[in-house]
Amino acid sequence: MRIGAHLREDADPLATAAELGIDVFQMFVTDPQSWKKPQPNPRAAEFRESDIDVVVHSSYQINVASLNNRLRMPSRKAVEQQAAAAAELGAFGLVVHGGHLRDGEDSAEGFANWRKLFDRQADKGGFGVPILIENTAGGDHAMARTLESIDRLWEAVGDFDQAGFCLDTCHAWAGGEDLVGLVERVRQITGRIDLVHLNNSRDEFDSGRDRHANLASGHIDPEVLVEEYGPHQPVPYVPGPDDDPDAELPSAQHVEVVTADQTGYLTALDAMAVGLAAWRLGAGRAACGIEQEIVDQVSHGKRGWWMAPLVPRSPQS
Repeated sequence: MRIGAHLREDADPLATAAELGIDVFQMFVTDPQSWKKPQPNPRAAEFRESDIDVVVHSSYQINVASLNNRLRMPSRKAVEQQAAAAAELGAFGLVVHGGHLRDGEDSAEGFANWRKLFDRQADKGGFGVPILIENTAGGDHAMARTLESIDRLWEAVGDFDQAGFCLDTCHAWAGGEDLVGLVERVRQITGRIDLVHLNNSRDEFDSGRDRHANLASGHIDPEVLVEEYGPHQPVPYVPGPDDDPDAELPSAQHVEVVTADQTGYLTALDAMAVGLAAWRLGAGRAACGIEQEIVDQVSHGKRGWWMAPLVPRSPQS
């Protein structure tokens, strides 16, 4: 599990990430409101060598699905350039919004344009990193608002290994999708969720408005967000063929006893905080002989988002 933040305008994201004690962060590689080509990052080697993982969010004006050549062509170029910049940083993906069409345009052509993006890049050897297509909040002609549209999109791009998915909970809520069980419903379509932007919403369900809120301050029940997307599910211990069920549990190499300076009674306990602290200290036993799914939570430091990559792990031996 990795916890991190979106560091939109931070001058030194590596230092900020270290200061926050996070394990992954999201960033832009160019002005998100422009078509400017990303410039080489002089600290790219530090990013690649760092233990802190990076994911890059693409510019907002990109619309790969558009039928307008004057928008679609620069969008394709921008995705290629920003994916290359992300690869230079050692990022694990580039997040790109699903895009939309104009009223009266044929959605089939928009989905076909998404396929052409991967098709044409495959002729060049592929993108530098996976393209994580993000679901969007509003618009009747959006390419990735509803599960139905995501299904049609994945019919177009699902056979490309570099086509990944980023699930945004605020967007899904605003787009009219029930958040309970949504992870499994999406995975039945895409086969994967590479990243989750875990946000609340300032607006009501199915509003079509993309306005993020902190986890506990929006219209989405925070308990639903925690229950559906938080690191609450224990990983069961499954003995392997060579395991001794009577063996002594391993002991920690470092132990510190904290003694209270006065007597008293415990009146409240934040179980989530204790659990996260225990995880950070490496407590617990790893599952053996089963495939694990690690829910990676990432908090959006500037605006209170959390992001959670869902990363399938190979069975441990």
